[in-house]
Amino acid sequence: MANEAYKAIERDGIYFIDCPECGREIQTRQAEFESMDEAFCEALGRCTCEGAREWRRIKPSNVIETGAESDQYDTAPCRFCGQMQTVVPDRLGGLTPVEYVTRLCRCASARDYQRRLERERQRAQDLERAQSHVRTLFSDFKAREKVHELLTDCCAMVYDAALLKVSVSLDGEATAVVSRNSKGSLKIERKEHTSEGVEI
Repeated sequence: MANEAYKAIERDGIYFIDCPECGREIQTRQAEFESMDEAFCEALGRCTCEGAREWRRIKPSNVIETGAESDQYDTAPCRFCGQMQTVVPDRLGGLTPVEYVTRLCRCASARDYQRRLERERQRAQDLERAQSHVRTLFSDFKAREKVHELLTDCCAMVYDAALLKVSVSLDGEATAVVSRNSKGSLKIERKEHTSEGVEI
């Protein structure tokens, strides 16, 4: 068993291994280790549990080194459940350590938070696309900046379900309609009104 390759758990492009002392998932840079012993040494070198700390204090000089102790790393808690996880500074990507750990934690509250962040990210992306379509569809109006701003606000209100549908008559000949289709996607239309007739 000790001579067999050991693969880390991969989740969202980040690798984890279990601490053999406490069972906590520990973040690692490696996707695979030459042996389970090497993986355990990596986990024990990074984990903050008492068993791992004791192992580091009394570890034999010939133990397999994986570079864990030479890395700069710290720990931070999930803001919801308080579980501590190891944080490698160069993976933070501008986030605070607590925010970074909270976005990785698997507790119920953290998962709800992660889903909310994903919804917010998707909303921003969808409304950015909507704004681009508005600028393309209604680029020929004299007061186009005000028109674009108005219709972009309409898109946001329909997207957030504050309004079911918005219809704006722009110049007597064109109407902008913002709604959702049967699949729930945001729909932006430009309808032209042309007519011929005579009054006597």
